[in-house]
Amino acid sequence: MSIQTILAAGFCLLGGVLLLIAAHLLYSDLCVIFGLLLTPMGAIPLVIQLTKSYLSWYHASPTDDPKKED
Repeated sequence: MSIQTILAAGFCLLGGVLLLIAAHLLYSDLCVIFGLLLTPMGAIPLVIQLTKSYLSWYHASPTDDPKKED
């Protein structure tokens, strides 16, 4: 995933959360709808990227070969 995609997902997540806060303060139904759309739209790609990077780190093969002797 490129840096631009991660930034776009982060801005969607942050915008959705801020819209939900604004909807709570302004009692606006339109802000709730857009906030509920933007929040998962930004959170899902970030969670997928985090999971992929964790799994690639977790399943990395060791560089030392214990069978090989010097």
